[in-house]
Amino acid sequence: MGKFIMLKVFILMKLSHFFNKEFAMLKFFVFWSLFTATSFSFASVFSLNEDYLYFQSHQQENLSPNEISILDRYHFVFVAGFLNERARKRYFKDNISTLQKNKIENISVLFPSSQKSVSTNINVMHSEILRLYREGKDKPLIIFGHSKGGIEALATVLQDTSLLHREVSRIIAFQSPFNGNELLDRWLKPTSMHFDSLDGMNSLRGDQVYNVIQNKFIELSDEEKKRVSSSFYYISTSRIPSEMSYIFRLSGYLMMTKKVPSDGVVATKNMDLELFGQKLGHIKADHTEVVVAHTRGLNIASKEKTQAFTMALLKNILKEISPAALSQAAAAK
Repeated sequence: MGKFIMLKVFILMKLSHFFNKEFAMLKFFVFWSLFTATSFSFASVFSLNEDYLYFQSHQQENLSPNEISILDRYHFVFVAGFLNERARKRYFKDNISTLQKNKIENISVLFPSSQKSVSTNINVMHSEILRLYREGKDKPLIIFGHSKGGIEALATVLQDTSLLHREVSRIIAFQSPFNGNELLDRWLKPTSMHFDSLDGMNSLRGDQVYNVIQNKFIELSDEEKKRVSSSFYYISTSRIPSEMSYIFRLSGYLMMTKKVPSDGVVATKNMDLELFGQKLGHIKADHTEVVVAHTRGLNIASKEKTQAFTMALLKNILKEISPAALSQAAAAK
């Protein structure tokens, strides 16, 4: 937002040379108001962070019957990230309970192998997407992918964009290293014996991610690019190291020394995917804070925060799916 404002100022300063001296200030402010008003029409309707903060202090608020009926048309699928095998009972537990509390029952969870690379898991993900679509009574999937799971979900669709015609409605990625994992790229050598055995971790290196995401997108036709871009959303997060749980602080401090953003375990150069897709927002959280139930010493999650995040996420999905439904819900209150 700051860069956009600076761009406005630069353009207006250049245009000010065309103003007569007598009316320079008047014309400047008139033009500024028009320029600003025009830009508002292109502003995002998403307000993930604001909604996240709101629901933290309004824990009892639920979705309206109208909103629930809209979301009931979809099958919600959560895709877990790296090392999900160690947290299966806690992964997405509170996110799912929040959906169920709001009478949303079409929910599934996928646990792609952490040991296998993104490229290897794509075939499994493809089969699972087709299976869930059939078993879910042909309801289109809204897929939530966390970390490596977000990359695997998106890579699957990029390999077969026909999934977006019927089976997959939207993909929403949380904290996924779309520009590579800075911690792996900068400090951990791929020749290390320990990490050679973990193809899944090495597949998060910058060059590997580029091959399955950016490079695949570039190869698509213009029509396919539009379809993918309009169906894909992502969320970034950050915390300063001193606020992270102890297990994540080392990578956090390493990121700070190099002046690059960090989300904890997956410390990325940049969590934004500027080539395509839409950003739902940025929130203050460490890598597992809003997707893994609280585990003493491992993260700083709480059921209240996870519930607030999930409610904010649902509200922002509704803003994109059916803005009219939200207006009706607000009027009913």
